[in-house]
Amino acid sequence: MVEGNLGALVEGAGGFVEVVLGDFVLPSFINNLP
Repeated sequence: MVEGNLGALVEGAGGFVEVVLGDFVLPSFINNLP
């Protein structure tokens, strides 16, 4: 039970990180390139 919940939490956090990187970090990084 605990392992399943931890796996779901990690997957959810991974998806959140991917969304944040894709929507905010990468565009701002690309816009700052010379």
